[in-house]
Amino acid sequence: MQVDTFSSRSLIQQGLLEEALTHLSNSPLPGPFRNDLILLNGQWEGSERQYSQNLIDYDQHSRDRSRIMSGLLDLLDRMEADFFQKSAINPQLYFFEAGSVLPESGERKYQTEFKDEKTRFVYWEMRLIHPASAGKIEFDLTYELYRPDGCLLTHIQKRRSVEAGWVNSFYTNGWGAEKPGSYVPGVYSVKQLINGRQVAEGKFTIL
Repeated sequence: MQVDTFSSRSLIQQGLLEEALTHLSNSPLPGPFRNDLILLNGQWEGSERQYSQNLIDYDQHSRDRSRIMSGLLDLLDRMEADFFQKSAINPQLYFFEAGSVLPESGERKYQTEFKDEKTRFVYWEMRLIHPASAGKIEFDLTYELYRPDGCLLTHIQKRRSVEAGWVNSFYTNGWGAEKPGSYVPGVYSVKQLINGRQVAEGKFTIL
């Protein structure tokens, strides 16, 4: 991704909406995102012009600002999700069993079948290979674990990031307890979502 979305978000958090719009306008956005940004810029310029000419009051201008800011944050969300959906190479989930202390990478035994009487936590590790980012990318990573009957067992959301220049990234989470017994036999599925859009899915079996 050639767009530094982290800087854009930082500007928005500082209340610098116009600066965030300018920062993105000077970035090489793909066509559909460029069109959305042009629309947001037009809305901002129109609201600013009407406010300076006393055609709208402060409250309306503030509402316009909030609406445009929400639209810009949504645009950043979609750009980041698109980066992982289209640029990430073969995102996969790798499963391993362990206690509450996460083992080092070299100590993990990856498998998709686990015995119920020995299973404490089942962890899932997502590996992504992607083009180097021009800047830091922060995103919401959501883990959804489903029971064998298809019902949602747990939902975990965390803020994660890809640093500038990274060409691969790894993300790990899991569910269970220190003592075996949290899982019943059957096939479980895990879905990984970035900014609300699914990027990977995997299954494991409790025997």
